[in-house]
Amino acid sequence: IHALVGRRPQDVERIAAEGQLAEGWSVNAAVDLIYVVTMPGAWRELTRELGWTTEQYSQYLTRLIQAALLK
Repeated sequence: IHALVGRRPQDVERIAAEGQLAEGWSVNAAVDLIYVVTMPGAWRELTRELGWTTEQYSQYLTRLIQAALLK
């Protein structure tokens, strides 16, 4: 899943080709979602304003992306 967090379309394409992209998701939509939830503004808000640690941010975002996009 760490490849997904990198937002590289080819990584999501590989996951889809391996049959691991959840039903109902296109590669483009998955890449768009990853892009939005990993934007710097979200990181700043969660870590600076809401007190999340960098480790919490990484763990929670990984879990969110896995749950949403992987079978």
